[in-house]
Formats: sequence, structure tokens, C-alpha cells
Amino acid sequence: MTKPKAVTWKSLPNKPQLLILATCRLSEPLSNTTLLAYIYYLLQHVLSTKSSTPSNAEIARLSGLLVAIFPLGQFTTSLLWGWLSDVYGRKPVIVIGLLMSALANIAFGFSQSFGQLILWRCVLGLTNGNTSVMRTMTAEIVQEKKYRARAFLLLPLIFNTGRVAAMGLGGLLADPVNHLPFLFGESGILNTTMNSGGVHWAIKYPYALPMLVNSTVIILSLLLAIIGLEETAPCKIDGHGNGGISFRKIVSWSRKIKQKTPLHRYSAIKLEEEQLETLQRKPHINSNSPMSSSILTRELLRALVLFALLPLHNAAFTHLFSVFLSTPVSTRRPTNLFLFMGGLGLSSKSVGLCMSLVGLIGILLKFLTYPALQFHLGSLKTLRLAFYMFPLAYLTTPYLAVVPEHSIWRWPAVISVLLMQIMARGFAIPSAVIILTDSAPCKEVLGTVHGAGNMLGSLSKSMAPVVGGWISAWGVESSCVGAAWWLWMTPIALLALIWAYLLTDTDGKDDLLNAES
Repeated sequence: MTKPKAVTWKSLPNKPQLLILATCRLSEPLSNTTLLAYIYYLLQHVLSTKSSTPSNAEIARLSGLLVAIFPLGQFTTSLLWGWLSDVYGRKPVIVIGLLMSALANIAFGFSQSFGQLILWRCVLGLTNGNTSVMRTMTAEIVQEKKYRARAFLLLPLIFNTGRVAAMGLGGLLADPVNHLPFLFGESGILNTTMNSGGVHWAIKYPYALPMLVNSTVIILSLLLAIIGLEETAPCKIDGHGNGGISFRKIVSWSRKIKQKTPLHRYSAIKLEEEQLETLQRKPHINSNSPMSSSILTRELLRALVLFALLPLHNAAFTHLFSVFLSTPVSTRRPTNLFLFMGGLGLSSKSVGLCMSLVGLIGILLKFLTYPALQFHLGSLKTLRLAFYMFPLAYLTTPYLAVVPEHSIWRWPAVISVLLMQIMARGFAIPSAVIILTDSAPCKEVLGTVHGAGNMLGSLSKSMAPVVGGWISAWGVESSCVGAAWWLWMTPIALLALIWAYLLTDTDGKDDLLNAES
């Protein structure tokens, strides 16, 4: 008996399409995460008046609202984007979302009031509600089960790479007159008008540069998607459309080939006739409605609840940890084991650098360990392992505030806690996506299913920073900096761990995307 070949990154099929899709995936982390490196200082800038500056409690409360409005926008449109992609195709939904996201990034960067920040942050969420469509395309591009661990890891890897880059660039590019004086300062290269203090627009809009860079990257992704991304939706590839422009068509047109010739490469986009007949025989599935009751099986409902629980604590961590790093160090001695105050007092540049370096380490570890871990344990057991790591990270994070500022243990402690959470997130997200994919009743509604998952996840992401921010503000006023970590994130993480044991292991069943005849 011939031993099956080992699955490697090199053997992954349809790599060009996956690469284009991964590039498009950068839109969400850039639009959403760049802000976190400097949100504390952005709100100080916007809310400060000549006579007063906002308190730490007020910043914690309002930063929660500002972070939450992005996933709330995603919640509003996720199911709609997924349904539209099932009816009209994946590619148009992705292209339109990228275009709108690029414009909204620019508008957010030049906002000068809290109301304007909220408005354009909401628009950014609305336009990035199509991320579920990208997950759906991954499932349609790579349908063979042996490749799924790597295929479904690719988008989270790119997402986390985007987060790392966004945090680093956000911290570095924010307030460029002070952080990049050789370019934007009074004697900077770009201060061609010799304006006093530095480049005029950089002084007036100190947090516009990171969003301008975001917009540039998203526009490049948009162009790549228009030119090279191929349609995968059944409504377009089964005789109802051609999927738009592709590299193969450009080559075909340029050579003036009159007859189409088959390409001898792996393609899992088209289904065999027997598979189509099988799918057509499935009763009570109506893909013309966003979410019919016939789709909602018990297995799918449990997977959707999982998708909602994960961001409830993960999104709160992302928001509150960046604020915690920027909060000034407290000079008050801890009252007891639970009543103490303060943060780490880092600048936006240091926050971005810290999050980026640890995130990069986390990406490398996930890239090297997740495929092997998922192969040996399966998606569900890997998910449960990650869910054990989350509560431990949340319980220990507040105690970073009591580590002496100049202690040699300060940075190892920070890196350990942050790395633990990033690793848990990196293991949990691709596993959850695989479980949700397996729970879909048929291929025609896969976009809708992922849209529903993204919608519920976005709702949780919008709730988590608001609730976490209010609890954190109450904790600051009550001299308990760990309130949100111990009273919100840890209990939710424990609940998610319990729920993971209610899920069914689907790794052993036949792949729904390659239906049996």
C-alpha cells in the first residue's frame, strides 16, 4: 500500500488564488487594528480642551465605544454580504468592500471630533463585513480535506500579520511630527514650506498618516482582486456567469486564442455532475433567502454560538490591553491582592512595537505548530487546548501593573502574557472556522453560513469593548485595574471552554464540500 504524501505548504493547491485572497484579507486588520496603538493618545487629542483633559476612566469608557462601533458595523452587513455573494458572486462583494474601505480609512484619518471618529469607524465596519465571503472562497478554492488545516490557517496568518504591521505602523506613524521629525519635523525633508513646528497637515491631523498608509495598501489589494481574483460561487461557475477578469483570460485575450483549452492544474472550484445532482436532491434549502430555518441544524447552531463566544473575550482583550499598556504607572501601593491601579505607561510607539514583536513571534509559532497540532489532535481538540490558555492569560494580565517599572522581569512578564493570548487566538480561530464550515448543510449556503458566523462574531466584538470598557472604567474609579479581566473576560473564556465540550468532532466525517454521489 502506497504511503500518502505528506501535506506541505508547497503542495497546497491553487496558491495564486489563495495569495490574492489573503492580500484582500489585509483590509480588516489594517482598518480595525491600526487605531489600537494610539487610541489612548487620539482620544486625549480629540477630547482635550484649553481648560481640561479627559480622565483615564473617560478614555477607557469612550475608547470602548470607538472600538465597538467597527464590529457593530460588521454585524449589520455580514449576513447581507454573505447572502449577496451566494446570489451574485463572491468577487463583486469583495471588490466593492475594498473600494469603500479605502475611502473610509482616509475620512477617519482626517476626523477632528469624537462624532466624526464614530461615524467613519462605523462605515469601516460596514465595508469590512465581507470577511466571511473570503472564508467561503477559501473553502471553495481548496476542497480536499487534507489541505484544509493549512488553507484555513492562511487567512488568519495573513490577518495576524496585518495586525502586527498595523500595530507597528500605527504606533510609528501616529503623530509623525514627534515620532518622525527627520521627515515631518520643522527641519524635516517633507516640510518644504518651512512651516514652523513641522509639516502643516501633520500638525493639524496628527493621526491621519497611519490611515493614509492603510488606504494605499487596500487600493493595491483592490487592483489585484479586480485583475486576478477568480469567481468561485456556484451561481457563477455553473453556467450563470464567468467570474469576471482573470489572469488566464488576460493571457487568452492577448494571444487571441479562439478556442478555449483546458488548464492542467489542480482546480477544486467546479463540482462533478454527480456531486451537483446530489446537492440538487437536498430538500428544503432555499438559497434565495438570507437564512432559512431549514439551514439551522443543531450542529450549525452550536458552531454559531461558538463563533459568538470567542470574540466576547478576545475582542475585549485586544482593546483593553492596548489601553492598559498606555495607562500611566501608578504611584500608589497595592491595597491587597485585587485592589491596585496603574498600567505600564508606554508611548504609542512603544505600544505598537511591543504588540508587533510579540505578534510576529506568535505568527511564526502558529505557522510552524498549528498544522501539525491540528493533524494529530483534530480541529476540536486543538480548539479546546486554546480555550484552556485564554483564562490563564486573562487572570495574570492585571498583575503586570505591580511589576516594578525598572525590574528585569517586567518585559519577560509582558511578553509571556501577550504571547499566551496570541497563541491561543491563533489556534482557536482557524479551528473554529473549520468547525463552522463542516456544520454547513450544503455548499450553496456556505456563504450565508459564514456570513451568519461573521455577523454573530461581529456582534460579540461590538459588545465586548463596550462592556469591557465600562467595567474597566468602574474598576479605575474603584481602584481595581483588573476588574474587566477578572469579572468579564475570564468568566466568558471559561464559559466558552465548557461550550467547546458540547461540540461534535467532525474531522472524521466526509467533507461536505465534496459531497458523495
